[in-house]
Amino acid sequence: VDISMVLYQNVTCDTEQVWLHFDAQADQELFFQVGVPVLERLSDYRPSLALIAEDLPPLEDVPFDVPEGYGGLLFDAESQPMDFYEPFTQTESWIWIEEFYTLPTSGNAWLVAYHPEHLTGKVWVAMGTIEDFSDVTPADWTSWVTQLADFHETDGERDVTEQSCVEE
Repeated sequence: VDISMVLYQNVTCDTEQVWLHFDAQADQELFFQVGVPVLERLSDYRPSLALIAEDLPPLEDVPFDVPEGYGGLLFDAESQPMDFYEPFTQTESWIWIEEFYTLPTSGNAWLVAYHPEHLTGKVWVAMGTIEDFSDVTPADWTSWVTQLADFHETDGERDVTEQSCVEE
């Protein structure tokens, strides 16, 4: 959990959550963030995050099934996001959640990002603080930069309207 990694997700009605699994170690400090690209249509897009692990309180009122025997903690978006500029990819994001948490027990754990109002959009989930690109090839970099530019719509914001996934 110390090595920095990030998952990017286009949130759709078919894929409403981002699940990041990791092996927790008791008393290990976990750093995580949740953000969205700086796009006008996402300026009010406030994701939430659940940390799921053993020995955490029961987790209720979430829009997904919690694995049996696990509990969790909920983290909601701050009232104002932090601006974040990533110099290598030249992308901008709003960070809505940034936390450090010391895990109580070892075992399977997950970070689950979602929108509490079931809205489509875009979200990324990051964990870890140590940057390690020792096994990355030039082809990996090229592919990542292209994918991140598309995710952040650096060539111009798409004509997309976010929608609710809740049937009325």
